[in-house]
Amino acid sequence: MSTRLAFASNDGRIVDEHFGAAARFHVFALEPDGPRHCAIINCATGEGHDDGRLAARINALKECRVVLCTAIGQGALRQLRSAGVEAVRVPEGASVAGLLADWLAGKLGLGLKNADDSSARFDKFLDEGWQE
Repeated sequence: MSTRLAFASNDGRIVDEHFGAAARFHVFALEPDGPRHCAIINCATGEGHDDGRLAARINALKECRVVLCTAIGQGALRQLRSAGVEAVRVPEGASVAGLLADWLAGKLGLGLKNADDSSARFDKFLDEGWQE
């Protein structure tokens, strides 16, 4: 299976959602001929933290290598990582097309060329104090 990236986005064009509040994630498969939009994952939303909603969200994203979002809580990040999925925090309004190009060029997050050192890099992100 090809590498898949999920973007916390309402429209699939810009990243505009916090991981835990996102109503949908647009998933792109990195194919040999370029990225292909392959799925939209719709998620339940609601007020406050809900372990059931979080577990369902993480389960729906488990086929993805990375989730790109505007913010993510530390607990959610730990659970996402334990499911084998990493997170990359990006500025609100970041272009999905631009982020895909940056990923393919190895300029973003794990990048295809830097996958081996991902654990140490994301341990550092955990210590940054991500927004809830």
